[in-house]
Amino acid sequence: MPFPYKTTVSVAASSRDLTVLETVKAELKITNSDSDEDLARLISDQSAVAVTFLRRELAQETLVDSFRVWCATSAPLLLSRRPLVSITSIVEDGETLTTDDYEIEAETGFVWRLDGDDNRSCWAPCKVVVTFVAGYDLLTTLPRDIERGVLALIKRSYFSASRDPMAKAEEVEGIGRTEYWVGSVPGADGLPAETVALLAPYRDESV
Repeated sequence: MPFPYKTTVSVAASSRDLTVLETVKAELKITNSDSDEDLARLISDQSAVAVTFLRRELAQETLVDSFRVWCATSAPLLLSRRPLVSITSIVEDGETLTTDDYEIEAETGFVWRLDGDDNRSCWAPCKVVVTFVAGYDLLTTLPRDIERGVLALIKRSYFSASRDPMAKAEEVEGIGRTEYWVGSVPGADGLPAETVALLAPYRDESV
């Protein structure tokens, strides 16, 4: 399967945050604006943590993927980001293809070559440049589980900042006892199990 040897961003996303301040404040039951700056930083930081775990960029952007197809192949081109929103153009050795020359699979990012009879065919040995829009729009198409996973990370960071990081337990007489993890929290890549469960279905395991 051909992979792009070069990817450039043509139109960048205005933000890579995977949730918004209003949602975070609602989760944390915060009604004032005293901590807005700190929360905005947490949103950006923990969104980046989620992207690193997922091994894929999520923001919706316009990208240009360049492929070198060394030998004829019936396999699809694999675009560098998904889900695919739209194809702007596909240029094959300088010749722009029409929409009758290819078909796409939005969720996988596959682009298949078609013959003149609408059957899947082979990509010929050549250079192929694909300009496309892909990724999630934050407030509309981003899966809720991804946002929930980021919110869990933000809540963990926010509440852990208010206690002694070396304390293993707190006990209030007549109330109860709370145990804390010291060091890495259990879970893949040091993430909490709750976050891993929410994000894992969207992780790119091909990397």
